[in-house]
This record gives sequence, C-alpha cells and structure tokens, in this order.
Amino acid sequence: MRTRNKIALSMAVMLAATGAAVAQAWPAQAADCPANVLCLYEHTSWGGNVMILTSSTTNIGSWFNDKTTSFSNHTGMQWCLFEHDGYGGQKLMVIAPNSAAANVGDAANDKTTSATYHSVWC
Repeated sequence: MRTRNKIALSMAVMLAATGAAVAQAWPAQAADCPANVLCLYEHTSWGGNVMILTSSTTNIGSWFNDKTTSFSNHTGMQWCLFEHDGYGGQKLMVIAPNSAAANVGDAANDKTTSATYHSVWC
C-alpha cells in the first residue's frame, strides 16, 4: 500500500474512532442516487434501471425482481437483501451504511426479491 493511502486510511480510522465526520467520496454514477435512500441498479457500475428504496419492502415488484447487480446506499442504515419475498430464502448480502458497490458479486447478482433495513443488524 502506498504511503499516501496508508496515511489517508489511518486518518479516516482515527477520525471515525473519535466520532468526527468522515467525508464519503462516491463514484460519479453512485453519487446520482438521492440522499437518504438505497438505490439498487440493474447493471454493473450503477447502470440500467434503478429501484429506489426508502423503507423495507417485502417484495420489490415484478419489474425489478431478480435484477440487482450494483447498489448505492445513501442512508445511515444497514440493509439486507433477500432471495425471496417476505425476507425469505437466503440472505444474499448485508449492505453497510453509506456504501456503494459497482458489482454485488456472483452470490447476490440478479437474485434480490426483498430488502430490509436496521440501525444495528439484519
């Protein structure tokens, strides 16, 4: 790891440990997601159609069912994606607060049917 990256990481950890705010740098496409919502995207790198969630949903609807490939979480909440409606089947992934991923990976790709959020756990 380069010295500059080590210093930046050390500063971020120190600021987080002291409760200071750490600025979030979003990739350009992920930054298009509005504040205080979870955006699920149809394609990698935040492309294609988008499903915007403001609260838990037992079924994201047939038009977006099994289509999630990337996400941008602009909430302070942890979200969990599930394989079936009603938070059933496999828990596909846990999404950290204020995070984004250009690709959810093979284990979760195109499998999401329901999503729930919590302040501490899923």
